Amino acid sequence: MKRFISNSQGEIIILVSGLNFGLEENDGKLLLARKFFLNFIQGNLSNMETELLDSKSKKLFILGNLIYPPEDTELVEKGSYLKQNINNRVYKKILQNYDEADIFLNNLSHAIPTYLMPGESDISSSYFPQPKICEFLFIHSKKTIERTLHLKTNPFNFELDELSFLFTSGQNIDNIRKFSFINQNENADKKSSIKLMEKTLDWGHLCPSAPDTLRTWPVQIEDPLILNSIPNVYVIGNQKYFEESFYKYKNDENKYVKLIAVPRFSETFSFILLDSKNLNTFEFNFNFTNFA
Repeated sequence: MKRFISNSQGEIIILVSGLNFGLEENDGKLLLARKFFLNFIQGNLSNMETELLDSKSKKLFILGNLIYPPEDTELVEKGSYLKQNINNRVYKKILQNYDEADIFLNNLSHAIPTYLMPGESDISSSYFPQPKICEFLFIHSKKTIERTLHLKTNPFNFELDELSFLFTSGQNIDNIRKFSFINQNENADKKSSIKLMEKTLDWGHLCPSAPDTLRTWPVQIEDPLILNSIPNVYVIGNQKYFEESFYKYKNDENKYVKLIAVPRFSETFSFILLDSKNLNTFEFNFNFTNFA
């Protein structure tokens, strides 16, 4: 098994997406995986890798889809006053999901600086780019907000160790995949994200299919999805599986971009470790056999 052993002085960046509180499938394995993840962050799992990581400075980035939309959410979104009972049930379930997620975030942010982005299923605008998730949803975590819990937009930019990072929760890439033959033309798996990420860099735009097939905010002056600069690291969340690549940017032969597609935790029980110094990555997976 590949191990993540870093001798550099960089920070360890932990990337996770699709925790999906409210979705309890896989015979309780998702609930167990979340508990393992929290224990990992708190340093309560004992193995060689976690002991090595304990000595490192770390940051956690949650790339959207903190909660899972309850059944009948689409009916509520249609806004029919005839469905008041459905509305009450759905919103009650959403608040329950956020309360559970809030307790989880409070524990995470007491252990590690945590950055939270909204995703497609979170309570935020359905228009892209998305504003921060409202801080009033996080009663348990309110004392850590802007201290160790940082609510961010989707997408958002971040600077660390003289590197520029660009994060999205993945809607832009998912939308391009639906309406293009790029992967087919590149002989890539249709669920792959890397070629699509490369194209957004070449085009200088995060999602040229918007607003036709992805709702975006109407603007008059400047399109917020235009890439005015190319990041050193480009990360998207909520993908089918983990992918990574170094991409040589076509408009600058000296510019290389680290591309990372982070899988949905609720489907894969995995998250990504990234060393900010050498940009080595590792997929850490809870397979329920190493913790007997």
